[in-house]
Amino acid sequence: MIGGIIGESFFEILYPLKCVCCSGNLFSREIPICRSCYQKLKFSSTRVCEKCGRSLKEYEHLCSDCAQKRIGIEFSRSCVYYDDISSVIVKKFKYANRKDIGLFIASVMNEKLLREAEYSDVDCITYIPFGYFKKHNRFYNHSGVLAENLSQMTGLNIEHNLISQRWFCVPQAILPENLRRKRPPMFGRGKHSIEAKKVLLIDDVVTTGRTLSDAVYALKKHNKIERVVSLTFAC
Repeated sequence: MIGGIIGESFFEILYPLKCVCCSGNLFSREIPICRSCYQKLKFSSTRVCEKCGRSLKEYEHLCSDCAQKRIGIEFSRSCVYYDDISSVIVKKFKYANRKDIGLFIASVMNEKLLREAEYSDVDCITYIPFGYFKKHNRFYNHSGVLAENLSQMTGLNIEHNLISQRWFCVPQAILPENLRRKRPPMFGRGKHSIEAKKVLLIDDVVTTGRTLSDAVYALKKHNKIERVVSLTFAC
């Protein structure tokens, strides 16, 4: 045991863990960014759209998309705003084989779960599925990793393959905003189905809300689910 501790400490001296944003020294092994970058994280405020959780101007209750019913999100919240710090965290987690970062992201998301009453009575957790090409060109499904971590933290069961992503689906991130809204539905029937009153849907980032909206529609169409609430790390 002592030898293992010494070996681990010696390894950290030779190859110290660094902040994924600025390469500065970490102040905690569980947090992949330094104290300075952590303090720059912009946690979401209470002035958000009642449905999709994106930021609003003063005196608004719904964003224009939700008010005009252009997206079908029932209830969603995000933990931080997508900026220079949070974007690096997400990209390192998704594209640099840094699965460990998912534990930090999930812990931040879990704190949000505990603060929002809407999440208190969910029956299970699910997540945005991978398409065929993503599955063969990435290390892991990042949304699935976050859902698994949250399942362990909360004790809620995780449900896999409730919906599937269509094969020929252009990634949302590379489309301009006007084309994102015109894209055909992303998801179809999954390999399994469930019956539940409320399901928690997990993803990393929400931008226009189209991905979450399509997933909510497919989950309710192909399963006996009364309500789908979602949670993302950033918006």
